[in-house]
Amino acid sequence: MPKLFAYGTLQDEKLQQKLFGKILKGKPAILKGYHLGKITIPRNETGSIYPAIRISENDTDKVFGYVYDISDDEMEIATDYEGDDYNLVEATLECGTKAKVFIVD
Repeated sequence: MPKLFAYGTLQDEKLQQKLFGKILKGKPAILKGYHLGKITIPRNETGSIYPAIRISENDTDKVFGYVYDISDDEMEIATDYEGDDYNLVEATLECGTKAKVFIVD
């Protein structure tokens, strides 16, 4: 079963219910070597600002979030939701767990 590290909107229980038909069960987790910022995505005429992480040049930078066990189908739903503005990569969390995470370049 895939693991997903979420640090932004995918942590929102209302969004999870809408996307997956349930609230995901997750555990707090930390991703080192990345930093949290924002990205503007033109999903409408004004665009919206969303959280986004990038690889950091500083190994001590951390992003706090949650790690979820999700199905392959749920991973596909999350990937469709994030769209082409994010890249799905595998990263190792501070606890040693490998998880997929959506990042920007």
